[in-house]
Amino acid sequence: MISVAVVSDTVLHRAGLVRLLEAHGRIDIVFDADVHSAMTETYSISSDVTLLDLPLRDACSVCVQLRSVVPDLEAIALGVPANNDLAVTCAEAGIRGYVSLQASLNELVSMIELVVRNELACSPAVAAGLMERVGSLTGGHQTTPGQG
Repeated sequence: MISVAVVSDTVLHRAGLVRLLEAHGRIDIVFDADVHSAMTETYSISSDVTLLDLPLRDACSVCVQLRSVVPDLEAIALGVPANNDLAVTCAEAGIRGYVSLQASLNELVSMIELVVRNELACSPAVAAGLMERVGSLTGGHQTTPGQG
């Protein structure tokens, strides 16, 4: 079983997501709360993965704040529009995966499983955007494998 925490300010979304994931069979919901409760009860967030069902700006901010208290937090942002810049924003905030607005329950469960295995799936365009961002952070300096 994979333990999952769900953070959402929309009670109906949160309850529906919890119910769907629990019915899936491989997921154990160990924490579900709104943002305020999640921020004040970070000690309760002991899960393999935390789902952030929040507007992207809020998901990024919450992820950064939660990771300051729970450094090994593995977060997935829900409802992220398919956009390379937004994927880079998620990665910079420490979000390990994101699920688009068009994703199915099976796609969400697959992303949860990938994050638990310390893997990540993204489109080639998103991978290129992430690599471009890494390149810009290093000032474009390249090193050859084996060089330090």
